[in-house]
Amino acid sequence: MRVRMTHAIRRDWPWWLAALAGTALMSWLGLVGFAWSDYDSEVVPAMRTFASGDIAGFLAQAPSYGGSLILRAPFAAITALLGGGETAIWRALAIPCLLIVAWLAVVLVRRMRDDGRSIGVCALVLTLFVVNPITIRALDI
Repeated sequence: MRVRMTHAIRRDWPWWLAALAGTALMSWLGLVGFAWSDYDSEVVPAMRTFASGDIAGFLAQAPSYGGSLILRAPFAAITALLGGGETAIWRALAIPCLLIVAWLAVVLVRRMRDDGRSIGVCALVLTLFVVNPITIRALDI
């Protein structure tokens, strides 16, 4: 298993690098501020409670999509422990979502390469998958 994973990492590192660069670009472009968004009106009270260490209060105040927040809470906790403010916590909550998109893009490209698709087509698909206006809009709202 370890040999197979090492081979996959060695084979896929350029795709990972491209996907992570696209993720960084989307973060820079899309994670500007959360004012007037659902985060501002629904999540901020729960995250303030969470950052203060009150887990029960966080769960009580979490919006209906609180399950998603619970999965992403470790990123918020680390950010809060490092002294990050509300904007930093908001940005940290987006990291796992963006990384999942990058991971899915690399998996898709790996399958495309295994099917014999050209590097150019794979690069185009990866770019469109990771760097696109839908991601910017999702980060905005």
